[in-house]
Amino acid sequence: MKTGLISDKQMICLMTLFLLGTSVASGINRNAKQDIWLTLLAAAIAIIPILLIYARLTSLFPGKSITEILFGTFGKLFGWIVTFIFFIYCFQHCVLILTSFIDMVSIIALQKTPKIITGLIIMILCAYTTRKNINVLSRGSLFLFVFIISIIIITTVLLVDKLDFANLMPMLSIDSGTFISSALHFFSFPFAESIVLLSIVGFLSKETKMYRVFMIGLAITVVLLLISILRNLLTLGPTTYSELYSPSNIAVSVINIGDFFQRIEALIESTLIFCVFVKICICLYASCVSAAKLFGVSDHNSLVYPFSLLITVLSVIVFTSSIDIEYYTNHFYIWQLPVQVGLPIILWITAEIRNRICKAKGKDLAVSG
Repeated sequence: MKTGLISDKQMICLMTLFLLGTSVASGINRNAKQDIWLTLLAAAIAIIPILLIYARLTSLFPGKSITEILFGTFGKLFGWIVTFIFFIYCFQHCVLILTSFIDMVSIIALQKTPKIITGLIIMILCAYTTRKNINVLSRGSLFLFVFIISIIIITTVLLVDKLDFANLMPMLSIDSGTFISSALHFFSFPFAESIVLLSIVGFLSKETKMYRVFMIGLAITVVLLLISILRNLLTLGPTTYSELYSPSNIAVSVINIGDFFQRIEALIESTLIFCVFVKICICLYASCVSAAKLFGVSDHNSLVYPFSLLITVLSVIVFTSSIDIEYYTNHFYIWQLPVQVGLPIILWITAEIRNRICKAKGKDLAVSG
């Protein structure tokens, strides 16, 4: 893998946009009501050790993607099996993201447009960008990063006079089971999804300090999500917030300055489009690279368009409504934890053992792997 195509700043921007995904616009994890911001912070603290493991893996295997690390650590047989599991995770994740995006757009903007058309439009753009290589996406991420931060800050400032801090009370009113469930939801979606980013870390310079990149990316993501959640919660109140599918749109819709600056929900929708675009591109790239490694395809770009078409079709037929999507994300996120947490821990322990053996023999783990 050619290193140096992505800078540290670009990787931080990509990580932030990837983790924001649909979270910045949707009302995920609404059962926690006024305590949702506390569960977000709890999940952010809990994900730090996992991100440190990701960073350690990149330092043990500089310039390599996760598929190369898996085969280098587990060998051909077990490496193939684990890589296949990772491929399934990335592919189904791409389907889920696209499905959520299509459904949200159909509800808030394009009610009469066939969902397959909406899906095809976004997937054609994602497929074209993915085939142009990841450095094209990384360069554009700097602009998107600044744009999205600006939108979140501007909309929050314009709502300052409508923020009611009484909506945060009473704090810690939910039971421990709901709190843990909500925190686990945030942990799995979106924070632990960062395992997909290991498919592109090989493009960074070998001197890149991934500990710093992951921690800064996480901090920025948490701050932006916290601002968005508190903006919506303080404006709408916990009851209304918990009942809405897209609270960001409703919260921003109340902005009205002098009867001429209003109806700016399109800004929220634009942040959704840009974040989803980046997230799908990375998941699509990870899926194609993993499949190419699994089945001996020399050029992963040859899989981009077939996979894009298959993802579009599945996104329309697997989930029939927003209720199905929400039920899946609220109840079946737990099955993703073995891939998001169990896989990197086992991989890290195995890599550390192999690293010690290689050092005792005077070899380099990255080369021997």
